[in-house]
Amino acid sequence: MAEVDQPEASPGSETIESPSEIIADTVSLSQANVERVEAELVRMVNSGAAEIAADEVDIQQGIVLRMQGNHIELHEGMVGLLQANAVQAVHSQGIVLQGNSAEIENSRLGFVSANRAQIEGGRTGVLMARSVEGNAIQSVILLTGRVDGQVQTLLDTRRALLAGLVSGVALGMVLFLGNLLSRRRGS
Repeated sequence: MAEVDQPEASPGSETIESPSEIIADTVSLSQANVERVEAELVRMVNSGAAEIAADEVDIQQGIVLRMQGNHIELHEGMVGLLQANAVQAVHSQGIVLQGNSAEIENSRLGFVSANRAQIEGGRTGVLMARSVEGNAIQSVILLTGRVDGQVQTLLDTRRALLAGLVSGVALGMVLFLGNLLSRRRGS
């Protein structure tokens, strides 16, 4: 059920609702699926959306493909691409999370890019942040300037740089030798 709440209509404000698109000041979705939502405030419970653009978003057990906003809270949800100033993800999963401030609790995310990340019991593929705080953090690749807390990682910043350097040198040598061999065969 899609419910569009709009406070008293002000001059020039407009609400457009169609099966695939909702544009309003406040949108509340419960057990509904929509293509696109654009609003100041979006609340979703057991719902899905392909795209959300809002100042504030609160999702409880929802799935969103792309989401942009100022402040986003995701509880037991899934998201493909999430871009926001402040993000809070609790018991959630996502592919890409970009934000100025990210609070992650017991969530799994593929790629996290944030100025400041606070993580409790989270898993990431790549965690890139100026500062990381928290406990029980697991990340395959960790790129950060400062870590405060317990982090388990396969490649930290130094190891990632070293792996990149070694890979670059090895690839350069292979290409150089391949070029030498092809010149000798051509002569």
